Amino acid sequence: TDKNADSTINWKSTSSSQLSLTMDQEKDVSVIVDVVEEFQSNPNVQNKYRERQRRAAEEDIDDFVLQEYQNAGTSIPTSATSASGFEDVVRRAKVALSDKNVPRANRFIVLTPHYADLLEKAATDRFEASDAGDTARAGFIGRYQGFDIYESQRIPETGSSPVKQHMMFGHTEATTLAVEPEEFHLIPNSQMSTHHGAGLKGLVVFGAKTFLLNALGEISADKPS
Repeated sequence: TDKNADSTINWKSTSSSQLSLTMDQEKDVSVIVDVVEEFQSNPNVQNKYRERQRRAAEEDIDDFVLQEYQNAGTSIPTSATSASGFEDVVRRAKVALSDKNVPRANRFIVLTPHYADLLEKAATDRFEASDAGDTARAGFIGRYQGFDIYESQRIPETGSSPVKQHMMFGHTEATTLAVEPEEFHLIPNSQMSTHHGAGLKGLVVFGAKTFLLNALGEISADKPS
Protein backbone atom coordinates (compact mmCIF):
# COMPACT_ATOMS: atom_id res chain seq x y z
CA THR A 1 0.00 0.00 0.00
CA ASP A 2 0.96 3.67 -0.45
CA LYS A 3 -0.14 6.30 2.05
CA ASN A 4 -0.62 9.82 0.67
CA ALA A 5 0.02 13.12 2.45
CA ASP A 6 -3.71 13.55 3.09
CA SER A 7 -3.79 10.14 4.81
CA THR A 8 -5.68 8.47 1.96
CA ILE A 9 -4.41 5.04 1.01
CA ASN A 10 -3.77 3.60 -2.43
CA TRP A 11 -4.34 -0.13 -2.18
CA LYS A 12 -2.28 -2.42 -4.39
CA SER A 13 -3.33 -5.88 -5.49
CA THR A 14 -1.06 -8.87 -4.94
CA SER A 15 -0.19 -11.19 -7.81
CA SER A 16 -2.60 -14.08 -8.25
CA SER A 17 -0.26 -16.18 -10.37
CA GLN A 18 0.60 -19.56 -8.89
CA LEU A 19 4.21 -20.65 -8.44
CA SER A 20 5.12 -24.33 -8.28
CA LEU A 21 8.14 -26.20 -6.95
CA THR A 22 8.69 -29.82 -7.91
CA MET A 23 10.26 -32.15 -5.37
CA ASP A 24 11.99 -34.41 -7.88
CA GLN A 25 15.18 -35.33 -6.02
CA GLU A 26 15.71 -38.14 -3.56
CA LYS A 27 18.43 -39.56 -1.35
CA ASP A 28 18.26 -43.10 0.01
CA VAL A 29 19.70 -42.98 3.52
CA SER A 30 19.20 -46.65 4.40
CA VAL A 31 22.04 -48.50 6.12
CA ILE A 32 22.64 -52.13 7.21
CA VAL A 33 24.57 -53.02 10.38
CA ASP A 34 26.03 -56.48 10.94
CA VAL A 35 26.26 -56.29 14.77
CA VAL A 36 22.58 -56.99 15.20
CA GLU A 37 22.27 -57.35 18.97
CA GLU A 38 24.08 -54.13 19.86
CA PHE A 39 22.37 -52.15 17.12
CA GLN A 40 18.82 -53.25 17.89
CA SER A 41 19.12 -52.89 21.66
CA ASN A 42 21.13 -49.67 21.93
CA PRO A 43 19.29 -46.43 20.96
CA ASN A 44 22.56 -44.46 21.18
CA VAL A 45 24.13 -46.60 18.46
CA GLN A 46 21.03 -46.20 16.32
CA ASN A 47 21.12 -42.41 16.80
CA LYS A 48 24.76 -42.26 15.67
CA TYR A 49 23.84 -43.99 12.43
CA ARG A 50 20.82 -41.70 12.01
CA GLU A 51 23.07 -38.64 12.42
CA ARG A 52 25.62 -39.95 9.93
CA GLN A 53 22.96 -40.67 7.31
CA ARG A 54 21.31 -37.30 7.95
CA ARG A 55 24.61 -35.56 7.19
CA ALA A 56 24.94 -37.57 3.98
CA ALA A 57 21.50 -36.38 2.90
CA GLU A 58 22.37 -32.76 3.74
CA GLU A 59 25.46 -32.97 1.53
CA ASP A 60 23.35 -34.13 -1.42
CA ILE A 61 20.89 -31.30 -0.81
CA ASP A 62 23.75 -28.76 -0.64
CA ASP A 63 25.11 -30.04 -3.96
CA PHE A 64 21.70 -29.68 -5.57
CA VAL A 65 21.00 -26.18 -4.24
CA LEU A 66 24.46 -24.86 -5.19
CA GLN A 67 23.73 -25.86 -8.80
CA GLU A 68 21.10 -23.11 -8.84
CA TYR A 69 23.93 -20.73 -9.78
CA GLN A 70 22.97 -21.64 -13.35
CA ASN A 71 19.72 -19.68 -12.89
CA ALA A 72 21.39 -16.58 -11.47
CA GLY A 73 20.43 -13.21 -12.91
CA THR A 74 23.94 -11.83 -12.40
CA SER A 75 27.29 -13.39 -13.32
CA ILE A 76 30.61 -11.92 -12.23
CA PRO A 77 33.62 -13.60 -13.88
CA THR A 78 36.99 -13.02 -12.26
CA SER A 79 40.58 -14.16 -12.49
CA ALA A 80 41.56 -12.42 -9.25
CA THR A 81 44.28 -14.23 -7.33
CA SER A 82 45.16 -11.64 -4.69
CA ALA A 83 43.31 -10.93 -1.46
CA SER A 84 42.62 -7.31 -2.42
CA GLY A 85 41.53 -8.35 -5.90
CA PHE A 86 38.96 -10.80 -4.59
CA GLU A 87 37.74 -8.29 -2.02
CA ASP A 88 36.89 -6.01 -4.97
CA VAL A 89 34.90 -8.88 -6.52
CA VAL A 90 32.78 -9.19 -3.38
CA ARG A 91 32.15 -5.44 -3.46
CA ARG A 92 31.01 -5.78 -7.08
CA ALA A 93 28.58 -8.48 -5.97
CA LYS A 94 27.16 -6.13 -3.34
CA VAL A 95 26.73 -3.32 -5.87
CA ALA A 96 25.14 -5.68 -8.41
CA LEU A 97 22.42 -6.64 -5.91
CA SER A 98 21.85 -3.03 -4.85
CA ASP A 99 21.50 -1.95 -8.49
CA LYS A 100 18.66 -4.46 -8.79
CA ASN A 101 16.97 -3.19 -5.61
CA VAL A 102 17.64 -6.37 -3.67
CA PRO A 103 17.08 -5.73 0.08
CA ARG A 104 20.27 -5.30 2.10
CA ALA A 105 19.13 -7.63 4.86
CA ASN A 106 19.49 -11.41 4.50
CA ARG A 107 22.13 -11.35 1.78
CA PHE A 108 24.52 -14.31 1.60
CA ILE A 109 27.54 -15.55 -0.30
CA VAL A 110 29.01 -19.07 -0.43
CA LEU A 111 32.78 -19.30 -0.99
CA THR A 112 35.34 -22.05 -1.30
CA PRO A 113 37.83 -22.30 1.60
CA HIS A 114 40.52 -20.72 -0.62
CA TYR A 115 38.48 -17.64 -1.55
CA ALA A 116 37.04 -17.32 1.95
CA ASP A 117 40.61 -17.19 3.25
CA LEU A 118 41.51 -14.51 0.68
CA LEU A 119 38.56 -12.40 1.78
CA GLU A 120 39.44 -12.71 5.47
CA LYS A 121 43.05 -11.68 4.75
CA ALA A 122 41.97 -8.63 2.75
CA ALA A 123 39.30 -7.47 5.19
CA THR A 124 40.89 -8.37 8.52
CA ASP A 125 39.67 -5.27 10.34
CA ARG A 126 36.25 -5.22 8.67
CA PHE A 127 35.39 -8.92 8.61
CA GLU A 128 32.98 -9.84 11.41
CA ALA A 129 33.93 -13.37 12.38
CA SER A 130 31.26 -15.79 13.56
CA ASP A 131 30.75 -16.22 17.29
CA ALA A 132 29.42 -18.94 19.57
CA GLY A 133 25.83 -17.95 18.85
CA ASP A 134 26.28 -18.82 15.18
CA THR A 135 27.48 -22.40 15.62
CA ALA A 136 24.13 -23.85 14.56
CA ARG A 137 24.50 -22.35 11.08
CA ALA A 138 26.47 -24.92 9.11
CA GLY A 139 29.37 -23.39 7.19
CA PHE A 140 28.81 -19.85 8.48
CA ILE A 141 32.12 -18.04 9.08
CA GLY A 142 31.22 -14.36 9.42
CA ARG A 143 29.87 -11.19 7.80
CA TYR A 144 31.31 -8.71 5.34
CA GLN A 145 29.84 -5.94 3.15
CA GLY A 146 26.34 -6.90 4.34
CA PHE A 147 26.76 -10.56 3.32
CA ASP A 148 26.49 -13.57 5.59
CA ILE A 149 29.60 -15.49 4.49
CA TYR A 150 29.44 -19.27 4.20
CA GLU A 151 32.28 -21.64 3.39
CA SER A 152 31.75 -24.84 1.43
CA GLN A 153 33.94 -27.49 -0.17
CA ARG A 154 31.08 -28.49 -2.46
CA ILE A 155 31.15 -25.52 -4.86
CA PRO A 156 30.24 -26.60 -8.44
CA GLU A 157 33.07 -26.71 -10.98
CA THR A 158 33.04 -26.63 -14.77
CA GLY A 159 35.51 -26.65 -17.65
CA SER A 160 39.25 -27.15 -17.72
CA SER A 161 42.42 -25.09 -18.18
CA PRO A 162 41.33 -23.32 -16.09
CA VAL A 163 38.64 -25.04 -14.05
CA LYS A 164 35.97 -22.53 -13.03
CA GLN A 165 34.37 -22.54 -9.58
CA HIS A 166 30.86 -21.07 -9.37
CA MET A 167 30.19 -19.38 -6.02
CA MET A 168 26.63 -18.30 -5.33
CA PHE A 169 25.54 -15.03 -3.75
CA GLY A 170 22.23 -13.25 -3.34
CA HIS A 171 19.20 -12.91 -1.08
CA THR A 172 17.86 -15.80 0.98
CA GLU A 173 14.42 -15.46 -0.62
CA ALA A 174 15.74 -15.86 -4.17
CA THR A 175 15.68 -19.65 -4.04
CA THR A 176 13.14 -21.87 -2.28
CA LEU A 177 14.07 -25.29 -0.93
CA ALA A 178 11.51 -27.91 0.05
CA VAL A 179 12.50 -31.03 1.98
CA GLU A 180 10.31 -33.87 3.16
CA PRO A 181 11.86 -34.81 6.52
CA GLU A 182 13.49 -38.19 6.62
CA GLU A 183 11.82 -40.86 8.72
CA PHE A 184 14.10 -43.68 9.80
CA HIS A 185 12.52 -47.06 10.45
CA LEU A 186 14.33 -49.85 12.26
CA ILE A 187 14.18 -53.10 10.28
CA PRO A 188 15.11 -56.06 12.52
CA ASN A 189 17.29 -58.89 11.25
CA SER A 190 14.30 -61.24 11.21
CA GLN A 191 12.70 -59.11 8.48
CA MET A 192 15.79 -58.74 6.29
CA SER A 193 15.20 -61.25 3.52
CA THR A 194 18.36 -60.66 1.45
CA HIS A 195 20.88 -59.39 4.01
CA HIS A 196 22.14 -60.51 7.39
CA GLY A 197 21.95 -57.64 9.86
CA ALA A 198 19.57 -54.99 11.11
CA GLY A 199 18.86 -51.86 9.17
CA LEU A 200 17.71 -48.27 9.33
CA LYS A 201 15.58 -47.49 6.33
CA GLY A 202 14.99 -43.91 5.23
CA LEU A 203 14.37 -41.75 2.17
CA VAL A 204 14.73 -37.97 1.80
CA VAL A 205 12.78 -36.21 -0.96
CA PHE A 206 13.61 -32.62 -1.87
CA GLY A 207 13.50 -29.93 -4.53
CA ALA A 208 14.64 -26.35 -5.09
CA LYS A 209 13.76 -23.55 -7.48
CA THR A 210 14.94 -19.99 -8.04
CA PHE A 211 11.96 -17.66 -8.26
CA LEU A 212 13.76 -14.30 -8.00
CA LEU A 213 16.52 -14.42 -10.62
CA ASN A 214 17.56 -10.80 -10.03
CA ALA A 215 18.20 -11.60 -6.38
CA LEU A 216 20.68 -14.38 -7.17
CA GLY A 217 24.17 -14.13 -8.62
CA GLU A 218 27.29 -16.17 -9.14
CA ILE A 219 31.01 -15.45 -9.05
CA SER A 220 32.92 -17.51 -11.61
CA ALA A 221 36.53 -17.78 -10.43
CA ASP A 222 39.57 -19.81 -11.42
CA LYS A 223 40.22 -22.88 -9.31
CA PRO A 224 43.58 -22.37 -7.56
CA SER A 225 46.28 -24.76 -8.65
